[in-house]
Amino acid sequence: MNRLKLLVVGPVACGKTYLTNFLSEAIEQSSGEYRPTQACRIVEYETEVKSKGKAANIEVQLWDISGDKKFASCWPALVSSVNGVVFVYNQDQPQQSEELDQLYQFFVQNHGIKDTQCCVISHKKPNTADMDSLQLSDKFENVRTVASDIPSAGDQLRDDFNNFLLHAYQSMNENAEQDELNILGR
Repeated sequence: MNRLKLLVVGPVACGKTYLTNFLSEAIEQSSGEYRPTQACRIVEYETEVKSKGKAANIEVQLWDISGDKKFASCWPALVSSVNGVVFVYNQDQPQQSEELDQLYQFFVQNHGIKDTQCCVISHKKPNTADMDSLQLSDKFENVRTVASDIPSAGDQLRDDFNNFLLHAYQSMNENAEQDELNILGR
């Protein structure tokens, strides 16, 4: 079975863990109390994607990475063998744009990740007012952006995320094929 390793990154308290639990269908009853992720938390699940007319089962690993800068020294180890990056931000926190730029610089630009292997989730926390999406910098102009409003549009979020999984899976296969050709000297 193919394994897809995706990093879930974003500022502190933007909803990364909530989204990770939802997307992996590992939602636990939340007390509503905020409990920050310590360094990294890995959630695994299996899903099916259809690529080039064929169905493939893949194991998805969502690496829910703390946005707390005190854990930044762990990030180089976490980015090893990554297949994609999911950026999460909280719609009602406009100051998060600069932080997303810094995360993009580290996780994408510094490690050769393509924009097609990235996704931005504009997270609307439950029971909050609708807000306009954050104006992201030009760094994100070619990155797929998905809106998250789980209580009212959770199915749409899952569909959008599964579409992103398909692109990340195809990119992973293209990279593997290119590596094989490079080994063969073609």
